[in-house]
Amino acid sequence: MAGLDRAAEPLNRPVTYLHIGAPKSGTTYLQSLLWNNRDALREDGVLYPGPHYLSHTHAALDLQRTRFAGYADPAVPGAWDRLVDEVRAWNGTTIISQELFSPARPDAIERAMASLAFSDVHLVYTARDLVRQAPAAWQEDIKNRHTITFEEFMAALRAPAEEMHPLGVGFWRMQDAAEVLERWGAGLRPGHIHLITIPRERERARRSPLWERFCQVTGLAPERYDTTRATPNPSLGADEANLLRRLNLALGEDLRWPLYNRCVTGLLAVDTLPHRPERRPIVLTGPDRDWMRDQCVRIVGALREREYDVVGDLDDLVPPVSPGEPAAAETGGPEGPSPVRPDEPSETAMLDSAVVSMVALLGRLQKWRDEADHLQRVNAELSAEGETLRAERSALLAEREALRAEIAAQREILAKPATKLFVRRLSEKNRAVMRARIIYWNVVEGLRRVRRRAS
Repeated sequence: MAGLDRAAEPLNRPVTYLHIGAPKSGTTYLQSLLWNNRDALREDGVLYPGPHYLSHTHAALDLQRTRFAGYADPAVPGAWDRLVDEVRAWNGTTIISQELFSPARPDAIERAMASLAFSDVHLVYTARDLVRQAPAAWQEDIKNRHTITFEEFMAALRAPAEEMHPLGVGFWRMQDAAEVLERWGAGLRPGHIHLITIPRERERARRSPLWERFCQVTGLAPERYDTTRATPNPSLGADEANLLRRLNLALGEDLRWPLYNRCVTGLLAVDTLPHRPERRPIVLTGPDRDWMRDQCVRIVGALREREYDVVGDLDDLVPPVSPGEPAAAETGGPEGPSPVRPDEPSETAMLDSAVVSMVALLGRLQKWRDEADHLQRVNAELSAEGETLRAERSALLAEREALRAEIAAQREILAKPATKLFVRRLSEKNRAVMRARIIYWNVVEGLRRVRRRAS
């Protein structure tokens, strides 16, 4: 970014770690872990900003003036500025994390850096080898309503830039670590650009090496925080992904995005289908794998020429020449089903997946029906209570009017001269006084008649 000089930044400024991706590199795991530990982070002087879990997603969309899946979320406008305002008010270390920042264009990046100029910005990028990332990215697109086949997707990745499908363009703008860091890191010192690599080996440690490496970059103590509630973004198998692709074709654009996101992306693609024990993992094979490995070599070669802070090993980003055993994240385990190309689905497996999906959807419908019935009962009870309260109010108003009338009568009595009131009360108890009162009023009445005649 032209004109942005960070070579001589003042010391003791607040630090902002901006984690920008890549998608399918453990970002969901890290974000859920940071969100669930935000209170403990605050106690340690670290802010993970935003009032809700999607705040960073909304900020990324707002920064780039774009929409996700074409849906205009009303929470997006102004989300970036709201997040930055919270960071500015914190005046300490802040972590922002969302993979949708990665494809940002230079104007959006310049806006982001200008907004955060009050702090010392560190860029963080988590990366995994592209032989694993390509199948993961394709099935993530399928989760989000796209209908492209895997063969078409791979062809798009290999196409010339001017002929590339939008999903191919998006893949490289988010997954080419060298290009992403060059685009985002212009104007930053190389030591402020942190590349975290994801190991290929199966994780057997108590804590994820991704979390350990992320903490190393951000200065956190990994053992200080609860990792038991972290939520990964599980992978679909070949059969499940093809089932969803066919579902997307059948649905078209009739189903609005919020409902699709809840029922298809959330319920089926995240909560249900990835947990089928028969899931057959998706892997690259043959020429596709060889070509993608060449891209890994190219990208790593470009990264070696930079002076970035690499946490892990750049060799993690280059798969072995021979396929070997796929990583645990993409398989059903050492005794699970064998990997398969996604364009070779099993009709039987897809039928089983469809049944599982129908059960999940019906269960969700039943849950919503139960919730609706409960709300209806609550509304009926509130309505009955309202009628009772209205009747009680009417009775209270009538009682109030009666009390007002009684008070008015008492005031009228109390307004009379004290002597008249005393004589009246005494006459009510003494006959002689009553006779005297009658004589008095007769005399007074007689005098009135005489006056009237005289006049």
